[in-house]
Formats: sequence, C-alpha cells, structure tokens
Amino acid sequence: MPIDQSSSVLRIHQLGDPQRPDLVLLHGWGSCSAVWEPLLCEMQKHFYLHLLDLPFSLADPQLVCRVWDPDWLIEKFAKQLPETAIWCGFSLGGMLALAYANACPARVKGVVTICSNPLFVANSDWRWGMQPDTFHGFLAEVETDTEKALKRFSALVSQGSVNALSDLKAYRDLCSSCPLPDKTSLIVSLNLLGAIDLRAALSQMSMPALMMYAQHDALVPVEAAAAVAALNPSLEVEVLEGASHIPWLSQPQPVLNQMKRFCREHNLLQLDCDV
Repeated sequence: MPIDQSSSVLRIHQLGDPQRPDLVLLHGWGSCSAVWEPLLCEMQKHFYLHLLDLPFSLADPQLVCRVWDPDWLIEKFAKQLPETAIWCGFSLGGMLALAYANACPARVKGVVTICSNPLFVANSDWRWGMQPDTFHGFLAEVETDTEKALKRFSALVSQGSVNALSDLKAYRDLCSSCPLPDKTSLIVSLNLLGAIDLRAALSQMSMPALMMYAQHDALVPVEAAAAVAALNPSLEVEVLEGASHIPWLSQPQPVLNQMKRFCREHNLLQLDCDV
C-alpha cells in the first residue's frame, strides 16, 4: 500500500503518476482501501489514484466518525480530494460517490460504481434490495458480536463467485491489513447504508456514469441492474457474469476492461495511456 498522505479526518493514499487523470477510489462497508489491491497495478498505468479510507475503517479514535451524515462526508471529500476527478466506488463507496457526484457535479468528470444499489434495503416501491428483516438482523449482530458479523459478511461478499473459496480467503487476507474497525462507527455507517436513497439523484444524472453489477451477488440482487437502467436510460449498466459482490478478487480483468472502455469512450483518459 502506498505512503499515507492523510490529513486530520480522512486518510488518503496516492499512487501512480500525478500527470495521469485523477481517479478516486472508495471502498465498501466493513473494509478499507486495501481491498483495491488486486486492481492497483493495472489502474496506476492509466490513472493517478487517490485511495480513501472511509472513517469507520480507522483504528485511531480521533479520526473515527461517530455520526455519519452524507453532507458531512461530501464536505470532507470536497476539501481533501482533487478539484476534478473520476470517482469509482464499491458498494457503500459507490453510493457515496453517486451522492458526491449529485452534490458537486462540476467536480466529477465521470462516476463508476461496482455492486452499488441506489437503495440498499428493499421497500414497497423498490423490491431489488436486501430484505428489511435480514438487514436489521445483521445490524443487531454487529451490535452484539462485531467480529462474528464481519466474518459472516466476508462470506456473503464472496458467495456466488465461481471461485468463492479462494475469493473468501483473498478478501479476508486483504482485510487483515486493515485496522480493526470501530464498532460504533460500523453501526452508524451501516445505518447510513440502510437509509440513503439515490434513486432521484440517478434519475436526474447527466454526467457519464457506469454502474456494474454482479450476476451472483448475495448482497445486491442482480435484478437491480435492470431497475437502475429504467431509472435513467443514459446510465451505462453492465452485469459481470459469474461474479460475486466483490467481482475483482479472482476476475479483475472484466472490471478493468469495463472501466477502461468507459473512460476511453468519454475521453477521460489521456492519449498516451489510452490502451
């Protein structure tokens, strides 16, 4: 992992050539920026990477966010990240990238999400999410036995992959390099995951946007892909075959190919790295 370039609230790691286009990477719930490791070697050939550790991933209590609010996070993103960049987020990170793009469109050249649902928990008018009883049961488990809940979550992340066992090991190995998540901030960030609703923002989005879904995702139903496409026909929606909730662990190339294609087609790559 590259050298820490953190400031007082968010830890941000830079990697690659600053002359390349800026790409911000936001990880998902319960992990840290280390989960991007399998993609970094190839990504830095094309982008200058800004890997953000969301506040719940930090062991230092002075840096942990106790009350999660999208507006607070957006303010911190705007202060600490590049003036303009491509934004890419995984799961909760993708939701936050979309929220930032909606709030600060002039600062976002394009947005890519990986296995991000605009509404994570299903309701009467959005059937393509996690069932409320399942979500609240998991929240209760985080409160009573955080370590057990994180282990179960890692199994769900890799479930459905054609290489599920090796993906599970890879995910746990990557997360082992993360600081032990703070219980309180895990709970409040999980509550945010369950509350945020980006459907209206997506329906109005006009900037280039690619949303990738996984065929065998155990956390975000693949049916959400068609529902998202129906919200806004200008969005690019792709389904990665044979993939789980974190599709790049054993199959990084389809994710990289989609990202490079998207950036080429929207002139987000420089000519010398457009390969």
